[in-house]
Amino acid sequence: MSDAVNPWSDFYAALSEKGGFELVGETAKERQLRITGRVPQRRMAEWLNVLDILLVPIDGCSSALDVSKQYFIRKDGRRYAWRIIVQGEDVVRDAPVLTAAVHSAVYQSSYPQGPQMVMEMPLVGVGPDRNNTDKAKGKGAQGSLKSVVGGERKRKMFPNG
Repeated sequence: MSDAVNPWSDFYAALSEKGGFELVGETAKERQLRITGRVPQRRMAEWLNVLDILLVPIDGCSSALDVSKQYFIRKDGRRYAWRIIVQGEDVVRDAPVLTAAVHSAVYQSSYPQGPQMVMEMPLVGVGPDRNNTDKAKGKGAQGSLKSVVGGERKRKMFPNG
């Protein structure tokens, strides 16, 4: 289908703009639309926000949506493409509703200020002096461990052989 007469071109543009979806294949029939595409890893967080919209019932949409991954084997290994299937009595009628739903997706980063590194965190159920070995009986977790390697290990493990 050419974009001039394709009722889904706005939907594809919305998927690309909001989620980075790159259309690879399309099969459109009267009662079903099946598309496959890829999403660059750098846009995966945005794509997941679009999925959040597509995976819940959409007001005004009478068609059923199925979003899944389609796996296949290439010479360089296993790959997958995202597959979206829209199925119903008149799927073309639902195209504007689905397009508007995708446009409503708002990207919310999991890390608004960027990823944070945790340097220290209290362990639940352990007292604040857990690393204090002054009063401990024996060496505890802070003691040293002598490792034996090579020929000496063999002599110590098998003294008679």
